[in-house]
Order: sequence, then C-alpha cells, then structure tokens
Amino acid sequence: MKEVHLSMQKKKWVLEILGSILRRHGFVFSDTYNKNFWHFEKEVNNIIQWIDLEDISFLDVETKKRALTVWIRTSAYGSKFPLDILQFIPKECLPKPIDMLEKFYEGIPHIKDPPKDLRYWPYEDIESFKASLENLAMLVEKYGLPELIKLSIESEIIPTNEMGVNLASSYTELNKKFIRENHLEVSNVSRENIIKWFDIIEQKINDTRSEPYKNVQDMLVEITAFLGEQLRKEVGGEWKVGSEPRTIIIRNANVFASTSYAFLDRLIGSWKNQDINYFREEYLLFIESKLPVTQDFMENFHSRQMELKRFKYPSL
Repeated sequence: MKEVHLSMQKKKWVLEILGSILRRHGFVFSDTYNKNFWHFEKEVNNIIQWIDLEDISFLDVETKKRALTVWIRTSAYGSKFPLDILQFIPKECLPKPIDMLEKFYEGIPHIKDPPKDLRYWPYEDIESFKASLENLAMLVEKYGLPELIKLSIESEIIPTNEMGVNLASSYTELNKKFIRENHLEVSNVSRENIIKWFDIIEQKINDTRSEPYKNVQDMLVEITAFLGEQLRKEVGGEWKVGSEPRTIIIRNANVFASTSYAFLDRLIGSWKNQDINYFREEYLLFIESKLPVTQDFMENFHSRQMELKRFKYPSL
C-alpha cells in the first residue's frame, strides 16, 4: 500500500510540475504507461512530438536509490531520436556528479568512480523527487522544446519511394553493374578488399559533393545494391520492403540477432555529411559477424560496437 501511495504522489507531482508546463505548449499526458514512466505527446503538422519522463533504479538495481531522466523524440522521418538530456541540455546546466552523488555511493562498493556526465537526477524521498522534477521541467521547457521543433523538420535529403522501388526491383542487376564498371574483386570478401570498395565509394561521394541530391540518387541506389548484396551473400538475410517502398531493408543480416539493416538510409546520410568512415566500420562489423562465434570474437565485436557509438553517426 505504501508503494502504491508513493506512486500516486509521484504521478500527482509529475502532472502538476512538468505537466502544467507542457500543457501550456499543447502537450497531452498519456496514462497508458507503467507507474515509473510518464509520457506526453503533441501533434504538429502531422508530426508527433514525444517527451518521456522515466523513473529508474539508480546506478545499481539492487539498491533502493532512484533517479529521473527525460527523453525527447519525434516521428519526423530522418530525425535523430530518442535524445537524452545530455544531448539537448548544456553541460553547465546539469547537476555536478560529485556534488550530487557522493552520498549515493554508500553501499555500492563496486562503483569506484562517479560518472563524468550525469544523465540521471537522483532523489531520496518525495521532496527531493519534486526538487529534481522542477529542475528538469525548467530545462525541458528552455532547451527540450526548441530542440523538438528542430527534430520535427523532415529532412529533404531522404530516401524516396522511387529510389526504394528501383532498389527493390533491380538490386541484382545494379550490383553486377557496379562490380563491372569499377572492376571490383568480390570472390574474396576480405577486410582488405572491403576497404578498397569503400575507397572507391568515398571517392564517388567526394566527387559529387556539390551535385544536387536528385542527380546522385541513382548512384546511391547502385552503391546500396552492391554493398547490400555482398553482405547478404556473406552473412545471410534477404531484401525486404517496409510499409513504404523507400524503407527497403536487409533483414536478419547478422548471425547474432534478428536485425534489419537499412543500407540506403546510411549511405544517403554518409553522402549528405561527406563522411563514410562510420558506415565503413559498421559494415565491417556486420561482415565479420559470420566468423565462428568464440568468446574472444564476441568480446572484440562488442568492444568495437561500443567504440563506434562514440562517434556521431552521419544520419539523415
């Protein structure tokens, strides 16, 4: 009963503190989520904006210490989501980890160093819950809402339905054409060869950086067909079309998990941002996933994945 009462108190203050601010900006509270998750949303020009407040176990699930964090996202095609508070709130506005967390480390001996970036706002009781919530609500209004406006603008440089139809209907022929015209070696899919492929692709991207997007769409579809077919042949999987023709993907292209890999999106993002590096490294990870699964390989695979996540992906 005590836990239920505390949950009701939290909801009351979430609606009163954060909810009152968001209602002024047209957001509506959704009561369909669990007791530790509060969801607000708003529709603007057919784009849905979401703000989620999450109440989680802090640092260690075995402790009773808890914390709050906020996520924002939109339904706009090509937007980066979800974003956490480290991505839309300036660092100088976040709580200082050492100041706020020192007392929370008591009873958690295996955590040696405090985090450098604090994306979670800890609390002990309902009063500190309210205090953290008031700070978060103020920052969400000041920094989160303007960021949602930016995220609600759909990028003009996105896969088109025409590109998706072309890729879905002609990937076999386009793959062969790209191999033939660029004199590529594909019988031996080694790391060395893949790097050579991407050197050619990078040169094509650099050569067309000043071209209008419409003029490079066929080239991007052809490159996507080539890379997708090489991965499919090496690792497995099949081409699939999503709810729209432009959302063509390769499904189950990884022996470790059920995965959908949207090559066209990644390649367009690389062309738009003139940066092929992340895409190349990610592609190598997928190709190498067909190797025998040993403990050493898995550790190296996941380690490289974590390293890649530190870079800003050139998404749409």
